[in-house]
Amino acid sequence: MFRTRPRPWRAPVERSLRSVPVPRSGRGRGMTDEELVVEFALTRLDHPDLELEEIAALVVRRMGTDGMLEFASRNLATRGELRGAAFPCAVEHVLRVVLTLRGPD
Repeated sequence: MFRTRPRPWRAPVERSLRSVPVPRSGRGRGMTDEELVVEFALTRLDHPDLELEEIAALVVRRMGTDGMLEFASRNLATRGELRGAAFPCAVEHVLRVVLTLRGPD
């Protein structure tokens, strides 16, 4: 039958939830709103003295360029706009999702 080469052994790598990148839109599904809220909550636990907008900016930075573009495109689609600065739009999307799922106080 078919013979394949044995793969070299690799030690398992521990990865925290925060180190997992957002999948690219073409390769897989994007980050769900629930996952975004969990990421926001974890970041808020790490930085309890920051304002909500600053925490949202940290979340966007942790997601990298692909995540920032995904969030910005979602926000622009929600607003019905074609253009906008990527980083502020991504931060606005994170805040919109968190405040929408949080509900009224």
